[in-house]
Amino acid sequence: MKKLLLLLAILIITAFSACSPQSEQPRETVPKTEPVYEKATELTAYKGIDVSSYSGSIDWKSVKKQGISFAMVRLGGRGFGDEGSLYADKTALDNIDSAQKYGIEVGAYFFSQALTKAEAKQEAKYCAKLLGSRKLDLPIAYDLEKLDDTETRVENLPYKTGLYNAKVFMKTVEKLGFKSAVYIEKNGFLKARDFDEAQVWYSDFGKAYKNSYLMLQYSKEGRLKGIDGSVDLDVMYR
Repeated sequence: MKKLLLLLAILIITAFSACSPQSEQPRETVPKTEPVYEKATELTAYKGIDVSSYSGSIDWKSVKKQGISFAMVRLGGRGFGDEGSLYADKTALDNIDSAQKYGIEVGAYFFSQALTKAEAKQEAKYCAKLLGSRKLDLPIAYDLEKLDDTETRVENLPYKTGLYNAKVFMKTVEKLGFKSAVYIEKNGFLKARDFDEAQVWYSDFGKAYKNSYLMLQYSKEGRLKGIDGSVDLDVMYR
């Protein structure tokens, strides 16, 4: 009788296990390959990242070994308050120097909250001042964003004013001896159609694209040895 009960218990447990859902496997948080560029038949894809002080201390030698060819480094930004004070990213210059030391091409970006032409010019000149005698391989990009969960200075900025400020920043950067670009999110404030595609750093996660953009940001959840936590991933075709 005991053997019969034991056999019956084993059969019940086996049946229950077979019917139970399998444990959910962790999802991939990083695309295995960069997005396809449909015009890139004769071009080569170069992998990149964009970083700021939020990325912490970066081991650029390790980053280079993992196939990263370029980096966009945040130089600084303008505060959200009425005063709108300018600030430098405390890791910017170290990141630029270290990345270039290991053969990584470097560009930069500035988080703008400019309300006027004068402020846009001020931001461009501030970038040049921070860089000093440093030379960049890639452009300085203008980054103007309205954040959904944060009240910003540009919350009520008219589109035409924001567009004009972006172009003033870019023109000023060029006069100061640097290449210029603009960072544009797919559903963001600025629209790519209003700029030369070759100057657009576009953000659209994990999809193919046909436009001749300067570069594409395709993930905010990349993982690389040498960087704690997640990092933004980019691709550039040449």
